[in-house]
Amino acid sequence: MFVLCVCLIQTTLEKQETKKRDNLLTIDITLKNKKNYKFLFDTGAMVSLLDEKIAKEIKAKRRFVLLADSIPPQNLVYKSLKLPLIQKKNIGYRSHIKFSLNKQNYNRKSSFFWSKKNTFFETTNISGILGWNFIKKYNWVIDVKENKIKISHSKNITVSTDSVALSSEIKEIEGLPYIDLLVNHTNRFNILLDTGASDFLSIPTNIFNKKEKTTNSKTVYGKNEEKYVQVDTVNINGLRFRNAPIGTYSKLKTHKKLLGLEFMRLFDKVIINNTHNKVYFLK
Repeated sequence: MFVLCVCLIQTTLEKQETKKRDNLLTIDITLKNKKNYKFLFDTGAMVSLLDEKIAKEIKAKRRFVLLADSIPPQNLVYKSLKLPLIQKKNIGYRSHIKFSLNKQNYNRKSSFFWSKKNTFFETTNISGILGWNFIKKYNWVIDVKENKIKISHSKNITVSTDSVALSSEIKEIEGLPYIDLLVNHTNRFNILLDTGASDFLSIPTNIFNKKEKTTNSKTVYGKNEEKYVQVDTVNINGLRFRNAPIGTYSKLKTHKKLLGLEFMRLFDKVIINNTHNKVYFLK
């Protein structure tokens, strides 16, 4: 078994959270008005979202949808919009939009949702969110440190086994990508692969027998109280990580088990191969 020992920079959780605005993983998308816009690349978002101002700017044709608690559970696409991004009991719209990225046109119209009240777009310079409904159709090579993302239309991405530090099968559960992680050799979890979260790893913290710490942090959604434990050493699928902040839970979290950008940034590249339902973390 290949073991990689990685030492994390010791910073407070509060400092990490206050930098969340600047640490978003983004991709440039060109819309039909020939202007470039910055979109959040978010595998943790079931659907793609669009800022209302941009939707009006490109004169997007809209279909009415109701973002409310009364949405039937089986209608997962609409129900997923009950996120902190969009307030509950809000009226929203769905539009089919053509766009291009990496100089490649995507004329098969993709669905984007947008609403009249969206605190996320009001507090960032992000114009939209590219969600899993589009991401899962292609393969991706992500340089998380440099914030560079390449889309691949090839069904096969060559990955050298010598460069793979960690890999896992991707399983789609209720429209989102989950991976299987073994923590400290005995605790196995299905964890959301979330490029839209700044966290290192969020899992139940009681397995570490450590006292939780609390910090008041500032996020894109406003002030927030979060709990975590600082773990001296944690083993994840055979890799050892030191000084790891584990389990940043809060009332704003939609998913309590997730793998975020702070984890991914410890690797040179992350490859999402949706052809074979695999994710590779390259050293």
